[in-house]
Amino acid sequence: MSAPVNPTDSENLETAFDIALVPEPLHTEDPLDQGDAYLAALAGVHESRDEALRAFRNASRSDIDLGDLERIFKAGNKTVAMGMLQSRRRITYGPDHALDADHRTMYWDTSKTYLDMLVCVGGDVGLAPLIPSLDSHHNFSFAVDLSDSRRVFTAKKIKLGFDRTGCMMWIGRTGPKEDSWLAFVPREYVEAVAEGATGEMDEQPPNPNPSKVSSSLTQVQQRQVRMFLAHCFEHFHHRGITVTDPYPDVTNDMEYRSATNILYVHHRTGYMLPP
Repeated sequence: MSAPVNPTDSENLETAFDIALVPEPLHTEDPLDQGDAYLAALAGVHESRDEALRAFRNASRSDIDLGDLERIFKAGNKTVAMGMLQSRRRITYGPDHALDADHRTMYWDTSKTYLDMLVCVGGDVGLAPLIPSLDSHHNFSFAVDLSDSRRVFTAKKIKLGFDRTGCMMWIGRTGPKEDSWLAFVPREYVEAVAEGATGEMDEQPPNPNPSKVSSSLTQVQQRQVRMFLAHCFEHFHHRGITVTDPYPDVTNDMEYRSATNILYVHHRTGYMLPP
């Protein structure tokens, strides 16, 4: 190959170069993935990805407080900062670096995010976690959809803090098309949340085969939930939904269907409810 070098008024000088002298990483037009670069820096370029991950996980880990990192940054101590990259660290933080979710300076906006998935688990019993405050989202809307109550929560690598088996029910989506689920969790989880002691529960690994375990409620339990929602809608005067018997025998099809008109009202408005 040849390329012009320092052209003059009289002639274009050309010089040849050997492409073999170009370093191998520069042969590709695509940039190197940052994850691969990080793993290469940790374990060496000749080790495989699995070996690099194994080396990282087997490395000894030490804790460092976020306040210490703040002081190092403000002091501009690059030597200490670079030295810390040679070992595995876990960042801890105290109350000075944490704010409550309902703090007045917090503004939650999930319309734009670079996360692959964001899962929010309510910290109390009830439907309130689905409803944001007026100041943060005054145009909030929620589309109740009971047509797919048998949907299974199959998100992998998600730690809910409780066993999802047979305790969840999909009930619709919020305005930004975010899936919403009702979860009937064990009493121990509720008590742990109230005491602020969910750390150990969150460390429990998720089910290794979530697709093989059904998270949906039984048919009887789903009918009980629909009766509860029908009672709420009647109280709100929502779309003319009525309830004649708040506690019907949900194992009896005729008694269950005659206890509320929620099945037929949603049928007319585009919602198809399962029996």
